[in-house]
Amino acid sequence: MQAHLNGLEDMRQHNRLIRGFTLLEMLMVIAIIAILIALLLPAIQQAREQARRTQCTNNMVQIGIALHNYYTCHNVLPPGCVNLTGPVLEGNFVDDEGDFEGGFGGNDVLSADGVVSGDELSDEALAVDMGYRMSWIAQILPQLGKQNVYRRIDFIRPERSFLSTEQLKYFESSPTAEVAVDEEDMYGIGMESESPQMPPVVISLLNCPSSPAGAGGGAVGPHHSDYAGCHASTSVPIDVNNDGLLYLNSAESLYEIPDGASTTILVGEKQLRRRDTGWMTGDYSTLRNTGVPTDTAYETVRDRFYTVVEGTPAAAKAAGFSSFHTDTCNFLMADGSVRSIGDRISSDVLQRLGSRNDGSLISDFDY
Repeated sequence: MQAHLNGLEDMRQHNRLIRGFTLLEMLMVIAIIAILIALLLPAIQQAREQARRTQCTNNMVQIGIALHNYYTCHNVLPPGCVNLTGPVLEGNFVDDEGDFEGGFGGNDVLSADGVVSGDELSDEALAVDMGYRMSWIAQILPQLGKQNVYRRIDFIRPERSFLSTEQLKYFESSPTAEVAVDEEDMYGIGMESESPQMPPVVISLLNCPSSPAGAGGGAVGPHHSDYAGCHASTSVPIDVNNDGLLYLNSAESLYEIPDGASTTILVGEKQLRRRDTGWMTGDYSTLRNTGVPTDTAYETVRDRFYTVVEGTPAAAKAAGFSSFHTDTCNFLMADGSVRSIGDRISSDVLQRLGSRNDGSLISDFDY
């Protein structure tokens, strides 16, 4: 009897000894978990990208509603850019540290070549009048529900917009824009500058969540827009003779578009450049064209796709639509619909979508 009890005790001890996992079993469990993660991770990333694309599409729908409401009030679309003369110039001064210093309106100290190329100032730097350049975005702020922001814009001297009483004193004290105070005192952002710049007024509807910095406003700053109006079908300077819907001093009708509202681009996504000066400026910061493929970064195509126009040496070079979404770019059509157009679209079809009056027929199967 005692021997039997001893045998049962030995069996219990043996069972207790073999309850744990062996090394092989542990490796098998880890391998299975790793395989499951590898299978699930692309699906999670795809779901997140779809959510970002949906939010971006919703932003563009809201912009489309605002543009249609503006048309209802004024019987025309807003001008893509308001300026006395064309083509629209683009401030391109890059300082010694590689930061863009282009100001809004007034005189910027730039060389004639610097306005075109964005190179550093030459010894023969001249004062270039960049003009008024009020953007279409600033004009539709009431329709976007941003009446408070709209009231803060100085439409006589835009460079004074959003400045407090104290900041205006600094600004007005030096008509040459050489203000003896840095931006840490003026705006609290800890950056030195010789001329006051527009403070970061965040408008969430203007920012795409797929930008590198997330929903905060892209790679340059929160006061920049990830969306731009279409001013032309080819890569030409912004001027009064462009064939888009939002161009220099434009006044186009939504319901009298020769090529049809459903096949004409009104607004599209864009990637930010170092030269973008904000959503108030009516240059390539808020206007783009369909002369550049959507899968091509701006800096790699500025010379390849730019159409040289004789007599316009101070005009900016190629700037097209593009996005950080995978293999696609969202566009707001003139009829208010939002289309996701693949990056592999034919350049010819993309250009025909950007023109309001080329007279060609486009099928839905083309894009």
